Amino acid sequence: MELFLDKNFLNNFYVIYDDKNIYHEDICAFFKRLRNYKLITNYSSFDELMFDAEESNPMIHYFIETKVPEIFFNQNLSKDVVKELFYYSGSPIKILFIEDDNKLPELYGFKSISSSNIKEKWMPFYKGRNDDYNSIKTTKNKNLERYERFEKWEDFLNFAHPLHSIVISDRYILTNNTNQKVENNLFPLLRNLINPSKNESHIDIMIITHKINTNIEYNRVNSFIKDSLKLKNYHLSIVRDSPAHKSEHFRRIYTNYFSIHIENSLNIFKDNGSYIDKNNDITFRFLFNDKNQRFFLKEAKDINNWLSKLNNRPKLGYAPEEIYYYPDKKNKLLDQINI
Repeated sequence: MELFLDKNFLNNFYVIYDDKNIYHEDICAFFKRLRNYKLITNYSSFDELMFDAEESNPMIHYFIETKVPEIFFNQNLSKDVVKELFYYSGSPIKILFIEDDNKLPELYGFKSISSSNIKEKWMPFYKGRNDDYNSIKTTKNKNLERYERFEKWEDFLNFAHPLHSIVISDRYILTNNTNQKVENNLFPLLRNLINPSKNESHIDIMIITHKINTNIEYNRVNSFIKDSLKLKNYHLSIVRDSPAHKSEHFRRIYTNYFSIHIENSLNIFKDNGSYIDKNNDITFRFLFNDKNQRFFLKEAKDINNWLSKLNNRPKLGYAPEEIYYYPDKKNKLLDQINI
């Protein structure tokens, strides 16, 4: 995981810092608690970093005191972030704190934050880190605050963020019967994850499920993404889930910023908008949190181990063709994560 830090951002943030601003305070807490990541900065050297820390900006100590595993000094950072190659190399999980008014990061599925837009850009991550906000329940009970209730798929917009990869794991997410329909669940889920992301380059979407007719279901989901979401640059794959998940019914949504945990099922709504299950908790876990990161890496490793063993079986004699994935098993988040 990579954090890109522009020294101009850090200096400007120090000037405007307000300890009564919840977003300012949370970014400082975020910096202090960071672990297991690579820091890339446009400071010229560790000596310059330490000089500024002692002479002009004590916020730099937040990074030094956390014992950053790796620091890379790149004085060409502002030039690199305007190049397409920057967004296709390195970790698939990056966050940028830079002052340049550069639209490219979000077009490629990454979050870029400047000192002038902290509230707007940091809000979904604040909610994903704050225990008061990061869990929501499928209920319309007014005893809970509105932000605590999951009443419609549009509530995912409270955590809207740039993304380049989505992995959805639920054994029955492609089930289509009287009470469980993709039109009420999977499709609005995809709409409210993808549409706000502003990604104009490429999005990888993988669905891990237990549906047998994988290629048939692929066409159905693909038509929705192409015709309803009007997405032009994307890659969709559908994969049979691991037998190891049969008893536990593994339910997750992964993006390059969040691991989203669903307690019971992703099939949440019926045709009339009522709940299939009224006791379903959904939790958004920000991947730059150390514990969330370690849990995610463990789960991603399990998925990749399963995918590495997965092979389609052609029709042999009387044995029918078995399709375990369609058309392939590619996903940027899983392919490029350092496990």
